[in-house]
Amino acid sequence: MLEHSEDYTQAQQLLRQLDQQSAQYRELRGAILSWLRHVYFPRVAPDTSTHHTISFSEVHEMIELDPRRWGYKERMEGWQEGLEEGREKGRGEGLEEGLKRAQITILLRLLESKFGPLSSDLQQRIKSASQEQREIWTLQLLKAESLDELFH
Repeated sequence: MLEHSEDYTQAQQLLRQLDQQSAQYRELRGAILSWLRHVYFPRVAPDTSTHHTISFSEVHEMIELDPRRWGYKERMEGWQEGLEEGREKGRGEGLEEGLKRAQITILLRLLESKFGPLSSDLQQRIKSASQEQREIWTLQLLKAESLDELFH
């Protein structure tokens, strides 16, 4: 539901609910905060720096201090357009090839969100890797602290 918020006030309300409902579950809170830091914020507020561990109080502050950064509706419309474009490309190239392309795109975006721009050599390595290897990298991504740690 949070990912489909249309404005920052709705997201703010949902984040407060997550904060309250997860208060007694330490591991769940950690997982939620990690997801917010590595997946959610880079997509909805890419200008927001979250290169360090964050807390719910910091999350609330980030939204309250400058809600203009959170162009939810515009970002969600762009996200939907991207999905539709991917579906169109997928129809022309076959399901298996479309899934491979989607897996590569998702992994590249997650890596860039966490570590910044990727070298062309690394991008090529990811594109030419097996599906199994890309799945391993994707799963290890949350734990990795650097590109070297993930790819060596």
